[in-house]
Amino acid sequence: ARLDRPQVSLNLEPIDLPAWLTAKVTDMRLIHGEREIELDIPHRGDFGAVDLRLMERVLDNLVNNALRYSTQRLRIGLWFDGDNACLQVEDDGPGIPLEERARVFEPFVRLDPSRDRATGGCGLGLAIVHSIAQAYQGSISVDASSLGGASFRFCWPVKGAYSLSADQDR
Repeated sequence: ARLDRPQVSLNLEPIDLPAWLTAKVTDMRLIHGEREIELDIPHRGDFGAVDLRLMERVLDNLVNNALRYSTQRLRIGLWFDGDNACLQVEDDGPGIPLEERARVFEPFVRLDPSRDRATGGCGLGLAIVHSIAQAYQGSISVDASSLGGASFRFCWPVKGAYSLSADQDR
């Protein structure tokens, strides 16, 4: 019922997004040492106002989904495009058929019929990410990954985004 009401209040605070993501990926590598988790952050010192609790939920849901389907590799990336930031999680799993991609963001949808609560997931993770994207007035999308699996992209406006290096030049 709460997913039908995406009125999530955002508690925005400025954070160094690349540093935050680097720390999160370092922890993931320790926990999932058998997996190759790549980090792709082209710029360092980019700050943005985010709700850290919700952003961690987005990252955790996207990564947990990728871990369920990947065989070995994940790639997590972050980049800025004007006033928007994008977080991308890719895997080397089987991918998602084009005709099924819109459905993965619906509550309780699991494309793999062999998965149930006993084998992991109840079909809410991506629906929650979709609700958070709406709260941010952002977007979530899925495409094919260059790794062979799925590529999820969460983009949102970062109010007051700025680069630490740009501020130091002033």
